[in-house]
Amino acid sequence: FKGDAKASTMGLDAPKPSLKGSTGVFEAGYKYDSKNLIFSLGGKGYIGKTRGGAINAGFEVMF
Repeated sequence: FKGDAKASTMGLDAPKPSLKGSTGVFEAGYKYDSKNLIFSLGGKGYIGKTRGGAINAGFEVMF
């Protein structure tokens, strides 16, 4: 699997994407669960060729 791609439109070539390099992903989270409430908090990070991160939070109330 080489991972080569090619695209063009109206006679113009698009830049070729590359799959070379590596990326590490790490993730952590916390979840609080009680009788009527669920709360979650999490984060994800990327290191290497792709760099960045994301955080998320959510809650549910049951009645």
